[in-house]
Amino acid sequence: MAFFPDLTFYEYFRPSYGPMLAIGWLDKEHPYPQGKAPIAFVAKLAAILSSEVNPRVNLTRGFHQNELLPGDPEIKAHYQHHIPHLLKDYSIIFIGNGELHFAYESKFYGAPTMIYEYIVENSYLPPQAFIDAVLHGDLITEADQERYEVPKAVPLSTEEEDEIEQLLDEVEQKKEQGQLKLAKKMLTNALKKWPENGPLLLEYANTNVDLRKYREVLAAVKKYRETNPDFYICHALEGIAYFQQKDYPKAKEAFNQVLPIFRAEADHYNLIQMLYYMGMIEKAAKNIAQSEAYFREMEACDPSYMYLVDAIKKQPKRNWLLSWFRK
Repeated sequence: MAFFPDLTFYEYFRPSYGPMLAIGWLDKEHPYPQGKAPIAFVAKLAAILSSEVNPRVNLTRGFHQNELLPGDPEIKAHYQHHIPHLLKDYSIIFIGNGELHFAYESKFYGAPTMIYEYIVENSYLPPQAFIDAVLHGDLITEADQERYEVPKAVPLSTEEEDEIEQLLDEVEQKKEQGQLKLAKKMLTNALKKWPENGPLLLEYANTNVDLRKYREVLAAVKKYRETNPDFYICHALEGIAYFQQKDYPKAKEAFNQVLPIFRAEADHYNLIQMLYYMGMIEKAAKNIAQSEAYFREMEACDPSYMYLVDAIKKQPKRNWLLSWFRK
């Protein structure tokens, strides 16, 4: 089965109502958190999987087998003692060939149906955010998916696409010349004509990072997500905005969404920036060992990017994100 760290982007069978966070995509090669999950949560999962209404989405023809090592027998006994209807025959409920999707507080969570077996048999402890989603959120079945779908952006003509591309080139030139306010004005006028255009919204957000208008950054990213929910660079922009507002918990949450992606893609340019911010967040929290670990990882990146490490240290408040996301 595909592996995704908990609470990172789910990219297996992407839904049309994302962005979706991955939960319980485990394998034997990676460690996972263990412990006792709340009884009410485990009982709710058992009830969902044994209900007459099929809760599974993204069904597959084959079945995935559990490859994890057995968990703590005391934890399993704890569940068995407190949950009389604990499911034991996993073949009856078809665990292993589908997913469970939940919506809660404007976020979506995607877990393999194997998550139930991982919890009971392997002592897996999911994040609290997912536990809350199961207990208090909405289960999204196949029949429910349509009402969660995000609207699609209105397609542009070739002429409009060329016009926007030319405008973005002009905006980039103005920014290089230090005319940030003029660049923002050009983007503001363009967004009156194309209010849902993704490249314009992201460039507007990026320009406002340069102008230190962080509320406008967050508003632009929120608007962008209405029709483009999956683009991970949004989390980087949000993280920068929250960091500069000294809202470190939200900044850390945002950066943790993109760090695994930048690491996996060996995107050292952007990885270095995220590591710097994470190091500063941990330093502010006086977690010196963790802070130093991020800085060491930052300086262990591709040597050809060490100029960026030096530049960030000299100008830490500058927005170093590349403009490649326009494309």
